[in-house]
Amino acid sequence: MAVIQVARRSKLIYIIGLTGLLLLCVAILSRSARNEPTVKAGYNNFIGEALVPTAKHLVIVTGHAIWKGSNGDIATVGEDEDEWFLKPFQKNQQQTFIKHIKTGIDIAEKDRDALIVFSGGQTNLEAGPIGEGQSYWSLANRKYFLTTAKDLVLRATTEDYAKDSYENLLFSICRFNEYVGDYPKKITVIGHKFKQERFENLHRAAIQFPFENFHYVGIDPPGGPPLKDERLNALLPFSSDPYGCFNTTLTEKKTQRNPFRRNHPYIETCPELSGLFTYCSKERKLYSYKLPWSR
Repeated sequence: MAVIQVARRSKLIYIIGLTGLLLLCVAILSRSARNEPTVKAGYNNFIGEALVPTAKHLVIVTGHAIWKGSNGDIATVGEDEDEWFLKPFQKNQQQTFIKHIKTGIDIAEKDRDALIVFSGGQTNLEAGPIGEGQSYWSLANRKYFLTTAKDLVLRATTEDYAKDSYENLLFSICRFNEYVGDYPKKITVIGHKFKQERFENLHRAAIQFPFENFHYVGIDPPGGPPLKDERLNALLPFSSDPYGCFNTTLTEKKTQRNPFRRNHPYIETCPELSGLFTYCSKERKLYSYKLPWSR
C-alpha cells in the first residue's frame, strides 16, 4: 500500500510540474505574439523615440578646450580668450574653435541627413565637471541655434566622454547610434588640419570605416601647425598602438584628461562595437571582426 501511495504522489508531482511548464510556455508564446518588449540586463526602456531617425551623416566637431560661458554680445561671444579654459599652447586659438563649430553647422544646414556631434569629455580639472562637447554645444546654442540656425537644435548633440582623437571618432559613432537608432553611413570630422593624417590614415583604418565615406575638414590655429609635436606625440604613438591601449604617451595623456574619473557607457549602449572598446594588440594587428559598416 505504501509503495502505491508513493507512486501516486510521484505521479501527481510530475503532472503538476508538467502543467506548470506548459503554462510558462503558453505565457512566453503569448507575450511574443503580442510583440511585448523584453528587458536586457543592464538596460532600461525609459528611452524616448529617436528625434532624427533618418540621419545618415555623422558630423563630428572635435573639442579642444572648454568654453566658460558668456552673456556678451552674440556677434562676438566666444571670441574673448578670457571666456575659455585654455592651456598655454592654446593661446589665441579660440577663434579657430569657433570656426570648427561654424563649419559643422554649415555642413548640417546643407544636408538634412546630418547630425552634429560635439565631442569631448570633462578633461580640465580647473573647469570642473564640464565637458568640451557640452561647452561647444552651449556656445553653438548661444551663437547660432538661438538665432540663425534654429532648425538645427534637434540635429545637434554631445558626446561627453572622449579623452583623445581616437575616442572622438569611436565614441561619436556610438553617440550617433544612441541618438538616431542606427550607425552612420558617412562621417565628416572637423578639427585641426595638422591632425588630418591621424584621423584618415590611423583612426579610420583602426575601425575599418570605408575611406570613400570618410571626410576630414581641417582648420589650423594661428601660428602654424605644430608638426613635430604631432609626429612625436600622436602619429608615431598611434602608429604603434592604433587603439591607444598600451603606449604610455597615449595612456598617460588619457589618464591626465580624466580628472573626474568618468567611465563611458558605450559597451552596453552599442554592443555591436563592444569588441572595439576592449581590443588591444601589441603586434599592431588591426581589428578584423565584423562591424556595422563592414562589407
